[in-house]
Amino acid sequence: MPPPPHLRITFSGTLGTAATPSEIFAFGLSASGPIGGGWLDKAPAEQAALANTLRARYGPLASLVDTAVKLTRVRVASIGLDGRTMRKADGAYSHGDSLTPQNGLGTAGFNPWQTALVVSLRSAYPGPLGRGRFYLPVPDATVQPADGLITEAVRDSIATTMQTFVAGLNTDLAAFSPGLAISVISGGSVTKGIPGQASKVTAVGVGKRLDVMRSRANNISEVMEFLPIA
Repeated sequence: MPPPPHLRITFSGTLGTAATPSEIFAFGLSASGPIGGGWLDKAPAEQAALANTLRARYGPLASLVDTAVKLTRVRVASIGLDGRTMRKADGAYSHGDSLTPQNGLGTAGFNPWQTALVVSLRSAYPGPLGRGRFYLPVPDATVQPADGLITEAVRDSIATTMQTFVAGLNTDLAAFSPGLAISVISGGSVTKGIPGQASKVTAVGVGKRLDVMRSRANNISEVMEFLPIA
């Protein structure tokens, strides 16, 4: 079954330097609110204003990522029942962008560009349909030689920052349209007769293990050096 209509908030940018940006990244969250609240039908200029407001919430996250990470766009888009960006009556896509850049500010140390930090989202809806996640690129967190994990203190600090981030997004979303909030969006199950769900996020979680974005790792060029053996 299709997911319900919702707003998609996408943070995207590049990895590398201004002269040689070699990779792109993107992570997103969804928002939903009362049916008929008008939040899907806002003009692109209003969506762009919201995107600019939400971009400001990214500021503390910039300290959690490597200096190679540069945010270049925040997009707010209205997503329809087909899972695609909706169109206005004139055929224009229903989305708005904030293009103010933000460089990463991390100082703890460098991690490979294929690493990411999983941020888990939970809602009151039980089971997998009530859970979501997004990936923060190239976290600026030093792993410990003994176990290859970040420390509990670092984990807890990042979790607090993420809690503040999502709560701040909710404040801005509610100001944009009452009742609008960050939510887990799922497509439901035809075989089980479960409709698509939009469940407000009630908790955010961070672990101690850094993850690997396999597609990004596969895009990293490798230049081999072979030496002869007599």
